[in-house]
Amino acid sequence: MTVRMKRGVVLFGSSPQLFEIIDAARVVYAMVGKEVVITSGIDGTHSIRSLHYRGLALDLRTRHLSDDERLEVEEGLRAKLGADFDVVFEFDHFHVEYDPKPR
Repeated sequence: MTVRMKRGVVLFGSSPQLFEIIDAARVVYAMVGKEVVITSGIDGTHSIRSLHYRGLALDLRTRHLSDDERLEVEEGLRAKLGADFDVVFEFDHFHVEYDPKPR
């Protein structure tokens, strides 16, 4: 399955963990037969403390997913990425960030 970026998305300067997110998304979206569309990297407008600005977060399009597909992708991303990543559904996209917690 393909991975596309919305026009204007910037990944330059991102952390290596973003590529883990992209690889996981490619696999999980393919399970429902859909392509991955990255809608934001270090670009865009986010909250002041957003991990986007540190190159640790991506937004992934969901508007092309049915409700069932969205839930399957959300669960798949969480399972594939593990506890060091947060996957949050935000109305029309997934916000996925690398945010390891102290153990």
